[in-house]
Amino acid sequence: MRYFSLVLTTCVALLAGCADEQSKPPASPSPTRSLVMSEGTSSGDGLSISNGNVVVKENEPGIAFATVTTPGQPRRIVYFVVFNHDRPHSGITTEGGSTGATADTFHTITTYGKASTVRYEVVLKKETESIEAETISIDDKVFDSTQGRVFLIDMKQNPPSATQFNFDLPADLPELTATDATEQFAQDTLNAIRTADEAVDAFCRTIETADD
Repeated sequence: MRYFSLVLTTCVALLAGCADEQSKPPASPSPTRSLVMSEGTSSGDGLSISNGNVVVKENEPGIAFATVTTPGQPRRIVYFVVFNHDRPHSGITTEGGSTGATADTFHTITTYGKASTVRYEVVLKKETESIEAETISIDDKVFDSTQGRVFLIDMKQNPPSATQFNFDLPADLPELTATDATEQFAQDTLNAIRTADEAVDAFCRTIETADD
């Protein structure tokens, strides 16, 4: 199976100066305030699955989503996750792989001293190349995709809790290989969801006002 893995980590800058011709010790690491990852893909036999697609910025809702392209069908979103976090002390691991008639991808969110993994798997029928089965799971709990592909994950709960929502997600997906495009698309999609549902908007506001 071909796999592409992306691990989002904190960038560290070491600042050094000198005074009285004596060097100072390196300054303390300065964690970055945001993580934005564009879309990567793994493809095989007409089946393509994404990794990446992450936007995590301090005092803003975290966003992670995945896309799939099946033979003869347009690329589509398979899940769209919104979560709270303690950036800059949080991170995400994402990996996707495709081989033959199967593909899978996941995002693991690490924050508040806990971790939560969102995973998508798809299997095609060999004869027709239509979908035989697809699964969305969060921390090994399987969700019915017909009931929605949008999830709020409250990482402050122990264990983290996931709430499923059923919204129409964008069908015409832009190119997401640039971080600016990924961030814009993620924010536009979340804003539309927030406008459509008060519960999602309220959850996001708790993140935006966390330090008030």
